[in-house]
Amino acid sequence: MPGRCSLVQAAGQDAHRFAPVSAQPTGHVQLFPGPAVPVVRLDKQADAATLHVLVMLRHQQPIVELLERNAPPEHMYALHRAYGSGLVKDVLGAVTEDAPRARARVYLGEQLALHDKLASRSEEDLETIVRDLERLPDARALALFEGDAVSVPWSAPVTTDEPAPRWVPASTSLAAVKAVLHDRLDADDYHRAIRVLLAKAD
Repeated sequence: MPGRCSLVQAAGQDAHRFAPVSAQPTGHVQLFPGPAVPVVRLDKQADAATLHVLVMLRHQQPIVELLERNAPPEHMYALHRAYGSGLVKDVLGAVTEDAPRARARVYLGEQLALHDKLASRSEEDLETIVRDLERLPDARALALFEGDAVSVPWSAPVTTDEPAPRWVPASTSLAAVKAVLHDRLDADDYHRAIRVLLAKAD
């Protein structure tokens, strides 16, 4: 593929164009539930600068390859922090072909808002959708029904530093979740999925 090396070089040369999300390197990142996931220190500024360039140029395959290299949840979280809160929107806006887009959603993983995660599932894939809903913490299910915007649903990491002011986790709402469930499921399965949410919020 022409220009891959030059793109990476361009990212290094043009990194000054993209203001860093934080002046500090990414802090220690740990995903819930805690002890089962090792604490790591990751600096993804270089990958974030490269991704900005790839998104700008709409080079779909290199974008997906960069996401694949950062697929482990703690790496993807650190990349999200370094890139900024527009990561998911920018990637899905640039990667428009069906197969690369499906792969991108898989690699983005837990950084997707709940409705985006559900939208990545195949139509009528009830069991996988139900598993996604069951992984939503009870308190966040309740927040959905109370009308709150719920951030990245089940694996918001714990860090030793405060999130940078410009970094805002992806959020979802009950209306967005219902719209995706309507789109993905028939009437009976839709009501089953809503009962799962209601049971978690009870």
